[in-house]
Amino acid sequence: MAGGLAGGLAGGLTGGLTGGLAVGLAFGLAVGLAVGLAVGLAGGLALGLAGGLAFGLAGGLAFGLAFGLAFGLAVGLAFGLAFGLASGLAVGLSFGLAFYIFYFRLYHLYYLFRYPQLSFTHNPYISDGVIGLPLPGHRRQLTQLALKEPEQAKLFVEFLFDYRPLQRRLANHLLHAKLAGFMQKQVLRVEGLNIPDISEDLKRLLPSEEWYEQLQSMKTLLLQSERETNVHLRLAHFKSFNQALQKFGDIHRSQNDLWKGYYTNAIQLWKEAAVQQLAQLEEAAAPYTRNPYQSGNPLNPGRNREVFRGREDLRRKLDMSLKNAETLPLFLMHGQRRVGKSSLLYFLSELLTGRFKVIQMDLQATLECPDVPGWLERIRYRVDEAFEVAVKEAEQWHASADWAQSWNELSAYLQALSQKENYRIVLAFDEYESLHLRGLRKDVAQGSTLLANMRSFSQHQREVIFLFAGAHLFSELSNPDWGNYFVQAIHLKVDYLSEEDSLDLIVHPYAGFDIYYAEGVPKKIYELTQGHPALLQAICYELVELANDEVRKELGRADLEKVLQEKILFLGNAPLSVFWKQFCKKEAMKETVRAIILKQEIQDRKSLRKLLLHEFVIKNQDGSYQLRAPIFEQWVRKFDMEI
Repeated sequence: MAGGLAGGLAGGLTGGLTGGLAVGLAFGLAVGLAVGLAVGLAGGLALGLAGGLAFGLAGGLAFGLAFGLAFGLAVGLAFGLAFGLASGLAVGLSFGLAFYIFYFRLYHLYYLFRYPQLSFTHNPYISDGVIGLPLPGHRRQLTQLALKEPEQAKLFVEFLFDYRPLQRRLANHLLHAKLAGFMQKQVLRVEGLNIPDISEDLKRLLPSEEWYEQLQSMKTLLLQSERETNVHLRLAHFKSFNQALQKFGDIHRSQNDLWKGYYTNAIQLWKEAAVQQLAQLEEAAAPYTRNPYQSGNPLNPGRNREVFRGREDLRRKLDMSLKNAETLPLFLMHGQRRVGKSSLLYFLSELLTGRFKVIQMDLQATLECPDVPGWLERIRYRVDEAFEVAVKEAEQWHASADWAQSWNELSAYLQALSQKENYRIVLAFDEYESLHLRGLRKDVAQGSTLLANMRSFSQHQREVIFLFAGAHLFSELSNPDWGNYFVQAIHLKVDYLSEEDSLDLIVHPYAGFDIYYAEGVPKKIYELTQGHPALLQAICYELVELANDEVRKELGRADLEKVLQEKILFLGNAPLSVFWKQFCKKEAMKETVRAIILKQEIQDRKSLRKLLLHEFVIKNQDGSYQLRAPIFEQWVRKFDMEI
């Protein structure tokens, strides 16, 4: 404060003296000349008259008048200049100091004496809106205060931005200090990482783009870690955050000295706390094996990439179909329930090569498919969202009661948008049977016309691709008959995993997986499931949970049997119960399954054909039949009381 005060006064006095001398000299010369002439003339006349009288007799009146006038002018000018310079200097200095003090509000310096420490409620900027230059020591005091009291600083910064336009530089300094203060108070909390909105014209206070990007990356990674309940995943996210924090520290050191010091202490606190937190998480995770398997939900690229196996055949077929077709094909992705169709759709963007924008919609959700007009509106909304098209509420498109007309409007929009953005649009409809049940079947005539228009559109353009995913073939849906309209559909069969992929998933789900199975256990898991993806994931998930519960790394046949009886073969197991209660909902189908299990004669050949078509049942070389995956037979034996 003393240095700032001394510097400010020194600068003020220098400016005041310079201005005062300039004004004083100008004032002194003007006054001196005027006064000198007046005094010289008056004095000269007086002296001339007196001298004329005194020397008139001797030298004559003319000489006396001339001498008196010259003498009077000399004395008058000398006196006038001296008086003018002295008074001008005094007036100029007074004017300069007064101007500096009042124009630049130096009288506010009394706050430094009245309040030894400024506050956000007692400072000159509260009462005076036209302070032109920084007041000595004020910025330093207020930024130090902002580091300690960021909550109060936030309100003061808002006040400066709203009501004190001359203090934008001070406000931006305080903005930095305030955010650094929040970082110090909320160490390793997402709330402590705020992005400063520094005025772009204040270049010396503006962080680099790299600084901004790294701070945002830290915030995202820390949020992922905070939200995660799995200790291993939380540790992985926190490791990534710690790396980002170290990089941020390196970037911060290259920023402008004018403001980077505000954050120095905060960054150091975060680094020290991160080291401690990392050690705690590693200690907490040490006895356990990270469980990578997903039980019950589809896999997605963000969390389950490492346990997504196989599907190379589907990727190749997709690529070949898209590359060689003159018009974009229409796809039907079909397979048993819970064999990975939804997971495959989540990974579809990565499986396709080229500029594709995948719009995935789960039509089981009433939000996505309440009825046909609602479904069409939802397509438009999801496409606009994917392409970041800003649409005002008043301009939102609404489908009419005429399904075909609404489709024609929507398809024209999709085609134009695809051409504009240079992206092909993939409309991927998961559980497409819901559209048939909740929509098309309620008005068969309109439904038939809509399917016909969709077929025609698909055959005459290269911008939009239809991909329907479900457990049924088109030929199995009637009124309207999908098979009659989409005869050109390319079938993508989603089947069980191969033995090679299954064993790799069981034994090596990720590098460093440290659970060991007794000989024959992985093979037994494959034999029971035949590579059924959902059942494989569920069994492996429960085995890892068992190992962690008992804090051990080796599992044997008894452990597998325990998991099967307690965690897998229960009434509500989705893949197994869905097969029995939905696929086999007709009694004739159940009777056929019982007959196959008991090696009895099969009476209903229609049920048998359907079981074979969907590959729940396979035919042996000797002509007999069996359930493809033995675990299905175990479940039916356990819960069907007639066996």
